[in-house]
Amino acid sequence: MGHRVRLRVIGGMVLAMGAIYGIGSAILLFVGGLVGAAGLLAGGYLLIHAAKYEGRRAAAIALAGVAVMAVLLPLVALFPKPG
Repeated sequence: MGHRVRLRVIGGMVLAMGAIYGIGSAILLFVGGLVGAAGLLAGGYLLIHAAKYEGRRAAAIALAGVAVMAVLLPLVALFPKPG
């Protein structure tokens, strides 16, 4: 399996996780969860986008995707949980 296929598979899994997490957070009206889901969706998109490129550019875009997820997911703890 090539690196392009791997990036697409991982990006697709991250997008799916973000969609499921976002739907669950929207039902519970959990703003922190929506922020975390946005991080997963943006990170997954960037990982899939990186699969188009070779070498340094692909690595930079993939790293940006991971950085977006790493920054937005911890923000879940800053918002109060519903209930």
